[in-house]
Amino acid sequence: RAYRDWLRAQIKRNTPMNQVARALLTARGNITQNAAANFQRQKTDPRDMGEFVSQTLLGIRVACARCHNHPFDRWTQADYHKFAAFFARTRVQGGELLLVKRGEVRHPRTEKTVIPSPLGVSKPAKADGLDYRPALADWLTHADNPFFARAMANRVWREMMGRGLVEPVDDLRVSNPPANPTLLDALAASFTKNKFDLRRLIRDIATSRAYQLSSRATAANRADTQLFSHAYLKPLPAPVKVDAIVQATGQPD
Repeated sequence: RAYRDWLRAQIKRNTPMNQVARALLTARGNITQNAAANFQRQKTDPRDMGEFVSQTLLGIRVACARCHNHPFDRWTQADYHKFAAFFARTRVQGGELLLVKRGEVRHPRTEKTVIPSPLGVSKPAKADGLDYRPALADWLTHADNPFFARAMANRVWREMMGRGLVEPVDDLRVSNPPANPTLLDALAASFTKNKFDLRRLIRDIATSRAYQLSSRATAANRADTQLFSHAYLKPLPAPVKVDAIVQATGQPD
C-alpha cells in the first residue's frame, strides 16, 4: 500500500519519470517510510533483480544470457552478470532494504568476480561508497541512454492504443523491430527533450491523428493489426470493467 500511494503521488505531482526511476533504483531504508524501496523487494537474487530492472525500465529481456550469449540479441553472458552485479550488495531484512559490505556476482564459466557495468557499456561502474546503484541510475536516466525513453514511450503508447509499437512491450531488440521505427524514435526523442514529462508524452499521443482514428475499419485496412491505420478495439482493464458493470447495473459491488 505504501508503494502504491508513493507511486500515485509521483504521477499526481508529474514527477519526471527519470527521477522516479532514480528513486526506485537507489532507495534504501525502511520499506514503509521509504516506499520506493519496495521496488527492490520484487526479487532477492541479484540476477533476478537485474532481469527485472532491465525488463521493467529498459524494455530489454536479458534472461537468455544468464547461461549463454543471447541467441536473438547482442547481450553476452558477461553483459548479463555485470548488470546483475549492481544489486549484489542489497538485502531486505526486517522490513528494511540494506547495503552490505560484501556482495558480488561471479561469471559462471570463469568463476571470476565481475565488476558492475551497464548494458552496452564496457567501462566498469564506480561505487558510491558500498553502493553501485547510483552509477546505474546515472546511466539509465541520462538523456543519451538509448533504452529508457524508448521503453517508456512504447509502454505509454500501448496503454493508450491497445498495442505497443513493439510487442511484447518489454522485448525491444533488433530482431523484434517496431511497427513504425521512426515514430518510436520521435516519441522517445520528444520525451527526452521534454525532461521525461509523462503528461506531455500522453498529450502528444492523445492529440495525434493516429489516436483519434475511428475503430470502424474499411475494406483497405480491415486486416491491419499492427500499423495503426484504424483504432483497435481492446478489452477494458479489470478495474474499469468492474466500474462499468456497477454503473450499468446500479449494484454497488
